[in-house]
Amino acid sequence: MIQVFGVDYQTHRILVNGEDLRQFDIASQQPGRPVWETWLDPIEEGILRRGRNTIQILHGSTPQTDNFIVGNVVVHWREEVDGADSDRYDRRRDRDDHGDY
Repeated sequence: MIQVFGVDYQTHRILVNGEDLRQFDIASQQPGRPVWETWLDPIEEGILRRGRNTIQILHGSTPQTDNFIVGNVVVHWREEVDGADSDRYDRRRDRDDHGDY
């Protein structure tokens, strides 16, 4: 998820661990009417890895300057822990008290 303000052109790209996301990355807004917008960009399987991951926002080639603000970037990622019992995880996830995992 990426939150941006004042994007004028659609040529900007998001790279995760050096891989360009295949989907449409950052949409442009109506010129002269900047607003905060939030976009969801799926990250394909195999791009994220354990440990350190990097996210880059690349300014695309535009005919004019496009100064925009990136407010927040959030990555939601879940993976199975080595040796974990996936059935146990599912049962605990469905508990009413939402206990610790």
